[in-house]
Amino acid sequence: MKKSMIIGIVIVIAGVILLGGIFLKEIITNTSDIGGNWLTGIKSSSLGSLCSGEEECKEFCSNNIGQCENYCKGNENELCRIIFPAEENQVQQPAEDNKPVLKNFGFNIEPWDKNTNRAGDLIFSKDIVFEDPNILSEWVFVEFGGQGQRKSDPASRNIEYWFFVPLGTNVMAPIDGIITDVGFFEHTQDWGINFQLKENSKWIVSFEHVIDVKVKKGDVVKAGDIVAKAAPRINNNIAMTELAVWTGGRDGIYKYCPFDFLDENLKPVYEEKLKRLADDWEKFIGKDVYDQYAWVSPGCLVDKIKEA
Repeated sequence: MKKSMIIGIVIVIAGVILLGGIFLKEIITNTSDIGGNWLTGIKSSSLGSLCSGEEECKEFCSNNIGQCENYCKGNENELCRIIFPAEENQVQQPAEDNKPVLKNFGFNIEPWDKNTNRAGDLIFSKDIVFEDPNILSEWVFVEFGGQGQRKSDPASRNIEYWFFVPLGTNVMAPIDGIITDVGFFEHTQDWGINFQLKENSKWIVSFEHVIDVKVKKGDVVKAGDIVAKAAPRINNNIAMTELAVWTGGRDGIYKYCPFDFLDENLKPVYEEKLKRLADDWEKFIGKDVYDQYAWVSPGCLVDKIKEA
């Protein structure tokens, strides 16, 4: 056999091997893509360790939207697209630079004084602990996201911080800002006050159930200014006021864990205050009523709730 013929055969064989290798690589690549997509499909049936399955994740995210949003940010997970359509995310997420910064929760919170049965402004009284056909009451400070207060709907979650205080207790402005609304509640015969950083802000901080209001719409306030007194509750023996941080729009009202909006320097201080308050109250009534291990932030069992 001539040398030139041998060289030609070698070249042909090498070409066949090369083409075969390219073809095999393409098959492997395509198979990997299919396998990768298939695996991604499996992974998309959960949001990591947060939840699994569409129904479970919808329920979980309705009460823990902040955690789900953080997980889904930049994630192509199919469940993320179902739970957070792009257009809804734009409505639900207010501008970061408009967020309010809380300097207090409206009341002074201090360790329990056994001589006065006060914890700063809060009152330690067994009158707070009661049960009737409609209400279960056993907390001097009601957590954001707490359940069980309404007997008609025990699974419903509390959407504010509640504070029980003596009659006549002053309520302080929680932020530096402007009063954008003062409204009267017919059903409870008391008032609500809305605070915003500026009038066009998407974020609102509000008190519900106050009396003797000392401010009006348009007033500029500083955190710590006295704006009202807590409204009477529990047979007019004790007062109670609710604090909320929220946004509203066509997509509904979303309420947020107030602790998350505290000045960063104050968070360690108020974390200790709320933990001490919970411990002191449980000692006072002789019963465990706070699940601090379940708090996602101090005083909050969830971080965000869509108001029904």
